[in-house]
Amino acid sequence: MPSICCDFERCANRSQVEAHKISTIQAVSASTGIPNHINGAWFGWHAYRRGLGTRLNDMGMNAIDIQRILRHASIATTLAYHTFPNPEKAKAGLKKLTETVRQKYGIKA
Repeated sequence: MPSICCDFERCANRSQVEAHKISTIQAVSASTGIPNHINGAWFGWHAYRRGLGTRLNDMGMNAIDIQRILRHASIATTLAYHTFPNPEKAKAGLKKLTETVRQKYGIKA
């Protein structure tokens, strides 16, 4: 299995960085079974990053940890590009909040 490495600082120029990104995507694809082409379209580096951030968010990881994994300087970048609202989670969260408040303060429905 190919090794997965994201140490782009070692690359001497832009073409080496791009080649390194492609080899990293291919390694991730090979080790996870995620295709690097979807419907014939190349599934590039930023699509992988965005998908990773979104999947981590869907699994319940907090935004600060996602920011650290993706190495964003600003949490705003993580929140703007890598996490998306989840209507089911929002509905479940509001339901849980409502139940907690009703129980704690004795409010009847």
